[in-house]
Amino acid sequence: MDSHGLIHSNAHDDCTAPHNVTGDARFPHPNPDGTTSHSTKPASGQVAGYPPESEKLLAGHPGEGANASLREIHVNGDNHLWLQCWLDQRTDFHQTEVNPLLIKFWPSLESGMGSRIFVPLCGKSLDMLWLAERGHRVIGVELSPVAVNAFFQENRLQPVKRIVGQFTLWSHGNISILCGDYFALTPADIGYFDAAYDRAALTSLPESIRALYVKQLHKLVPQTAKVFLLTIEDAAENASMSEAIGVDEEINNIYSDGFEIDLAYVESVFEADPASPDTTVNRVEYKVYRLTCK
Repeated sequence: MDSHGLIHSNAHDDCTAPHNVTGDARFPHPNPDGTTSHSTKPASGQVAGYPPESEKLLAGHPGEGANASLREIHVNGDNHLWLQCWLDQRTDFHQTEVNPLLIKFWPSLESGMGSRIFVPLCGKSLDMLWLAERGHRVIGVELSPVAVNAFFQENRLQPVKRIVGQFTLWSHGNISILCGDYFALTPADIGYFDAAYDRAALTSLPESIRALYVKQLHKLVPQTAKVFLLTIEDAAENASMSEAIGVDEEINNIYSDGFEIDLAYVESVFEADPASPDTTVNRVEYKVYRLTCK
């Protein structure tokens, strides 16, 4: 968890299953027995698995070329950790039910029958099935072929596969998944879509590459499309209620240049960490954002 703000998963660091209700893939989820546990942020702002020297360089100004190269190192390192999670079958973070906030608030997007929905970093999320069952055409992107294969196999779907640029496209009925690196995706690869559903992608990533994730998303999102973003946020220790239930500072910082931000729903919940029951109960906010391109 960040010191305050977005609750960050360490799923890419150790593939454990910390606290969440937001979806599948890279962000953790409730454990199978219904319990949850909180994640922690690597010490001193360091992303686990990366040398602290590279983090310092990213924070400084060594030049755009150097910054871009270091960000690529972070992305590639994060990709390796994620692929290893699936190879080792450390996927306790997978949610076995459809996200309740999706069910409750998706109709507010007014995406009609046949709308095409983009799901970045989709894992084997059951939310894709729910969207397809409501007449939407779903296009996900997922790095791990193990995750993609598991999605189709576990749901008894027989996909057709073909190469699309640097990706392998797996398709069955209204559901298609591009298997490959999200950060390599181009508008030509994915085509037009009406809405994007981020139920876990942003908050799963290390802080050092979240802005890069949003920059890539802005390149992919058509001008008329909407983004449905779910987060879990932890208020600063001395934050007022009005500050806690407002737009998170990090969300504003990384999205406001390219998107209009509408905070559609906030639910404050007091929760203890089940892994440490003697710790103080903390307040967290479950939030639903609707974003539109500027």
